[in-house]
Amino acid sequence: LIHMLKDKHDEVQQSAVLALGMIKAVEATNQVVRILTDKRADEELRCYSAISLGLMGAPAALTVLQKMVNSSDAKDEVKAGAILGLGLLGDERAAFTLLPYILSNKDEELQAFAIASLAKLGRTELKMGYGRRARVMNVVEIFERKLADKTVKTQVRRAIALALSEIGSPDTSIKALEQAWRLDRDKGVKSFALLSLAQIAAKLAPEDARKVEVREFLRRALNREK
Repeated sequence: LIHMLKDKHDEVQQSAVLALGMIKAVEATNQVVRILTDKRADEELRCYSAISLGLMGAPAALTVLQKMVNSSDAKDEVKAGAILGLGLLGDERAAFTLLPYILSNKDEELQAFAIASLAKLGRTELKMGYGRRARVMNVVEIFERKLADKTVKTQVRRAIALALSEIGSPDTSIKALEQAWRLDRDKGVKSFALLSLAQIAAKLAPEDARKVEVREFLRRALNREK
């Protein structure tokens, strides 16, 4: 696979670099990092390289991916790969690199990827600042608020609806997702809201009354869908 990284066909190189990540070939970390940081390399290959580093789970990948996400000269496709790579890497420290994209970045696609990655990390609270100035940011609360805000771009709302299946709270997210299905006009948001409701309910104990309520809601919703 390492040899195939130099193949003359782009598709072979891309498949090889992803395969290295899938088999967690950490011994290939240096070769993959070289591709990611090579500005002359194909953008799509660099994107796949970033995802591969995340799949590998190599500790050294965190700093490389963070630098790529924050790089001012990296193309959006490469940044997107680095954002997804951070989520796949599973290192909680990556959450603070992703947060600015979620709160203020205007690029709809990058914002959606950052939401997906943060959900993958499983971080529901982030402590911002130090000492008395420190405050805890509730990620789930932010997501629920953005999901209900129709001024938030469609792709971002879709990403949030799906993310709540992984980090959503049964106490609040069930209500937010049910409301999204009722009020949002986008079919993608509606579909992901129902999917997330099913996944949240699946985590609840059989005797939990909320499990029965969600299943009943899903039954009614699916009967109404065409």
